[in-house]
Order: sequence, then structure tokens, then C-alpha cells
Amino acid sequence: MPPARRNCKFTKKLSQEFPFIKSTKFGDEVTCTKCQSTFSITSGGRRDITRHLACEKHKKHINAAASSSVLTNYYRNDIYGTCEKKLAISEALFAYHAVAHNHSFRSMDCTSKIIQKRFENKFSCARTKSEAIIKRVLAPFAFDALTQELETSHFVSIFSDASDHKDIKLFPTLLDKNNLKNKLVAYCADNANTNFGGVSKKGNKNVLVFNKLKQNVPQKLIDIGCAAHIIHNTLQTAADLLPVDVDSVINKKYSHFYIFTVRIESLKTFCEEAETDYHKLLSTSKTRWLSLRPAIERILQLYAPLKSYFLSLEKCPAYLSTFFFSNNASEIWLKFVHCQASLFSSTIKMIENYKCTVTEVAKAINNPISKLEARLDQTFIPLIIRTDLTKLTEEGEINKECQFSDIGCLEWTDLNQCVEWENVQKTLEFISEHFTANDIDESALFDEVTLIKNYATEQKIKEWQEMKTPIDLRWLLEFALCLPATNAPTERVFSIINNVWTPEKSQLTVETLKAMIVVRCNLGGSCEEFLLKIQDNSGLLKKVHSAEKYI
Repeated sequence: MPPARRNCKFTKKLSQEFPFIKSTKFGDEVTCTKCQSTFSITSGGRRDITRHLACEKHKKHINAAASSSVLTNYYRNDIYGTCEKKLAISEALFAYHAVAHNHSFRSMDCTSKIIQKRFENKFSCARTKSEAIIKRVLAPFAFDALTQELETSHFVSIFSDASDHKDIKLFPTLLDKNNLKNKLVAYCADNANTNFGGVSKKGNKNVLVFNKLKQNVPQKLIDIGCAAHIIHNTLQTAADLLPVDVDSVINKKYSHFYIFTVRIESLKTFCEEAETDYHKLLSTSKTRWLSLRPAIERILQLYAPLKSYFLSLEKCPAYLSTFFFSNNASEIWLKFVHCQASLFSSTIKMIENYKCTVTEVAKAINNPISKLEARLDQTFIPLIIRTDLTKLTEEGEINKECQFSDIGCLEWTDLNQCVEWENVQKTLEFISEHFTANDIDESALFDEVTLIKNYATEQKIKEWQEMKTPIDLRWLLEFALCLPATNAPTERVFSIINNVWTPEKSQLTVETLKAMIVVRCNLGGSCEEFLLKIQDNSGLLKKVHSAEKYI
């Protein structure tokens, strides 16, 4: 009878040779930590272990581990040195660059890989990180900067407007913090009845934001409508009195050609016969203040070819047939409206300037009024139009009172002439009437005006005028410069939103959109200017570097 075989055990020598093999509570069984397999070594001991290492299961786990990275490699360490600072600056800059130039966060996946392969292999700022930097770092940074400005400001104004995006209503709000109620001096919005209650600024129907706002602040507020809307509506109302409906003519011609290639090619033939260069026709919009003039100008450029084209049609649209063939003065009316639109367009461009002040807008409003009155005095406008305007004025349909006439006492603040105490005193009375909480020392103010007169001499004012120095660089007059000039900045925000929130960006959330708009509008400036602003801000860069932005 052969002797019984001795059972093998997992010895210390085997554990040193195979450190990834661990013993179990049973002496003859072991576990492989690489593939998490448990097997017996009773029969062969070391031979059983080597047999396991050659099996397919173990080999698959070894290969999978070799092609994978340790999870902790994807986390940023807590070390923040020179190298980490440079990376944080680059990542913040590229995240800002994507928002400033209206790139999608998805594009940052490609950008990040290109930078890694060609410039810096440690750079990592794909879509998730870019969005986190915008939402959790740069947007709060912009809000903090705004909060600091509000804390140090003595006067603030509110701009407001609303816009729809599918079923989502967007309305910018100003939170009740930083004691803003006591600093509020003016409210600016478009001239809709829901904001102001009509021309008379009275009534309690609709939303009437201005009235509700007045009820919640202790001081008297100044109401300022959008000057660009006022000018546009003035031209629109006047054009509606003409015997030719200019809007209908423009839009009917535009829609006739629009996407019809055959019609466009036919028009090009008529342009060649008339020796006129073809240009694409433009449309106009009742809410786009500067679209009227170029649209009329394009029709005038192609007037002869257009007339010949519609004459050749068997079924010419009735309205265009009347315009071209039944009214011999059609072209004259177009030229007349184009002439007036030039005056109004130049005024709108001036008041839409980002740094335009309310006193400059008041003067810009009066400028076309004086020019139109001069044209009227010289019979530049036909008699039939003058008669209609006079009739409408007598019936109260046209309000000749200028909305900016009540702030005429601020005109001296543009420093286009020497400062006189009499004018400053009128401004002080105006501020005291509208802002009863002011604590301006009149005696100290007089002394300051004396110093200003010594500095802002006729020679200095002449230099400013020659160099076209803007008002805000001549001096800082907080109350006058706080008053909003126009609601165009708010309108511009919604234009930016429409450009950013396209149908293709269906996964963009309101929270992310808000952060993007805050960064783009409040930080502003070019990417180079943004780089100068953040490169020495250690607190912001550490937030960009850390993992807190994902929380």
C-alpha cells in the first residue's frame, strides 16, 4: 500500500515569490488579488499557482489592468505651484474664449486634444471642465465684482426687458440686497404700456413695472424709456401717413424673390440690360430700428430693373403693380423716406453707443427735431404731409413733449462749456426733488464747483472737443452718468441670448446660459484683456485648478 500524499500549504516562501497571492482561512486555499480567483493548492503547491497564472481568466485581467489607468490619476492633486498656475490661467482663458466667441462647449473637446498634442500635454479643458469653470468660477467672480461696485455706488438705475425662448420666459431681475432700494434713482425699459402705462405714465392696468417699483422705494424715481424706440416709432408713424406703404413695398418685393432662384436669375437679366449691378434685396422689421434705410436704398439701386421685371410678369402682384404703374410718384416717395431715414439712423447709432450718457441722448433727441423743423420751415416736406401732422397735433394724436425735457438741468455735465454755479444749483434742486435721501453739502458743493471752473477752462474744454474726449473721461459725475441713456443694452443682451441659444444647442440649461451671459456681459473685453485681468488673481486661479468647481 503506497504512502498517503502530504497536502501542500501556502508557505511564507510562496507569499514572497507571489505577493499578489493571499492565503485564506483555509490553509490549502489561496486568492489571487489580480483576478479575484480562489483556488486550491493542496495537490501541487507552487505548481498549482503557476498553472493558475497560465489560465485565460488571469491573463484577461492582467491585460485589462495594463490598458487602464488608476482612477486617482484623473483627480487634481492639492499641490498648487508655478506649473499648476500656468495651466489654470490657460484653462480659464480658453473657457472664457469659448463663451466670448460663441463656441459650443462641445468644441472644447477637440480644442483640448489639439493643445495637448501640439503644445501642452497636461492641458485639459474639455466640455465638462469648461462649463464648470464658467458656472462655478467665472460667473461668481463676475457677480462678486458687480457686488463690490454696487456697495461703493451711491446711485444705481435699473434696466429691464423680457424675452421668450420657446416655453421659457426670460426676465432679468435685480435682487433686494446691498441696500439697492435706497440707491435707486431711475428705471429704464422700452416704452410698452406694461412698463410705464402709456405716454401719460398713468394707469393701474397690466403689469406697470414702473408704478410697482415706485411703491417699493422711498424716493422719487426718474422714468426713462428707450430713446431708440422713440425715434424708430416717430419715423414709422410719419411713414404711415404717406400715400405709399413703404413697409409693404419692401417686404412684398423681398418675399417675391426670397428663395426663388428662377425669379432672381430673371431679375439679374433685367439688371444687365439696364447696366445696373445686381444686389440682393433686403427685408425690414418693425422691431429692428436700423433696417429700414438700407432696405429702401437697395430698392432705389434696382428701381429700373425691378420696374421692368414686374412689367414683364403676366400675373404681377396687384399691390406692386399699383406701386410701379399706377402711382407715378412712387420712386419720389421712396427717396423722401430714405432721406428722412438717414437722419433718424444716424441718431439711433449715436444713442446706441455703449458709453452714451443721458445728457447726450437728450441732445440727440433734440437734434433731429430742430433739423425737421428747419426742413418744415423751408417747405422741404410737402404740404399734404405738413397739414396731416398739424391736424394730428391739434387732435392730440402726437405728443410733441420730449421725454428727456425734464433733465435739461443736467446739460452742463457734458463739459462742453464752462461750469456756472447757477446751472449746478438747478441740478441740485432736481436731485433733491427726486432723491430726498441725499446729504449733499451745498457749501462744499459750491467750493468744488469753484475748483472745477479753475480746471475746466475754455482752453481745456477746447482740447477735449478737439480730441473728442468722452464725458466719462472728463470727470466722474455719478448721478448724471448713472441715469440710463437708452434700453439698447438690455435689448443687446437678448440678441446675444438668441445667438447663443440656438436650436442646435438643445441641451443648454438656463443655469448654464445665465452663467455664460453674466461672464460675457459683465467681464467683457477681449481675450487678451481677460488674461491681464486674471493672471495675478491667485484666488480665482486656485478655484480653476481645484476640483471644487464640479461640486
